[in-house]
Amino acid sequence: MTDGLRHVVHRRVHLERSQPQGRRARVGRFLEKKRDYKKRAERFHVLERRIRDLADKARFRNEDEFNFKMVHGKLGDDGVVVLPSSSAVATRKLDNNKKFRRSLDQLDRNRFVLQHRSNIKGKRATAAITENATLLMGEGSHVEFSDSSEEEADPSGAVEGSESSSVRATKRVDDHLLGVSEALQSKRADDELRQRLDAERNIRLAVHNKRQVRRVKGTNVHLFPFVRQK
Repeated sequence: MTDGLRHVVHRRVHLERSQPQGRRARVGRFLEKKRDYKKRAERFHVLERRIRDLADKARFRNEDEFNFKMVHGKLGDDGVVVLPSSSAVATRKLDNNKKFRRSLDQLDRNRFVLQHRSNIKGKRATAAITENATLLMGEGSHVEFSDSSEEEADPSGAVEGSESSSVRATKRVDDHLLGVSEALQSKRADDELRQRLDAERNIRLAVHNKRQVRRVKGTNVHLFPFVRQK
């Protein structure tokens, strides 16, 4: 009888406690309930245990145990293990198209650096040639005026001074010509290297853009049925 009248008896509706107006400005609109606190505490303790386990694993780790870097590492000539670089490992994980794009970017950077360096060397060589022409034009004789009659009677000192100055000027011009020739040779070497890089880039583009015959996925291929001849 009591089971049938259970729904008739008035029961108090247990509402969640309201949040005070002063606390609402500090913690937000909704107050954290006990179930929310239990979830948050459980997540915190799980993270705490995971950090403790990882710290113990790192503390008691054996240096000679297997490491994933051993897959691609190799032993050098002197017995030292040579590990691959991070860039090489990252490149190995790329597909063929991305590898091709990365190689083209590297070639373009090298070509840009070579072109910039070649332009600088060309400007320096042009300035050196102009300076050398100025030195050659300034080698003419000049007139020296003496204040005393003794220097006019004995001009040997002036002759020796002019000879030494001419020797110094000749040596300066020779050194300058040597620097100009070295600059021109360096610029020529950079130009040849840049031409080789251009040719390599064109070859890579031609190989990549070469038309390849491949079967398209999803195409219907008709298969003729085999009929035995009677």
